[in-house]
Amino acid sequence: MIKIEGKDIDKLLGDKTNNLLLNLATGSLPEYLTKDEVELLKQRYGDDWFTELGYSEPKYKKPVFD
Repeated sequence: MIKIEGKDIDKLLGDKTNNLLLNLATGSLPEYLTKDEVELLKQRYGDDWFTELGYSEPKYKKPVFD
C-alpha cells in the first residue's frame, strides 16, 4: 500500500472516484471528463465503463480520451 504524508493512496483514489460518480449522477456529462477521470473509471469498472455506468443511449457522448 502506498502512503503519501500519512494518507492511504487507495482511499484517496476511491474518494476521487466516488466524487466523480456523484458528479455524473447529478448531471455532469461523460463527454467532459478529463483523461485522468476516464482512467479512474476504467480502473474501477473496466474498459467498458461507459456502458457499465448506463451511458449506452445515443444522447450520451464518450469522452475524447476514451
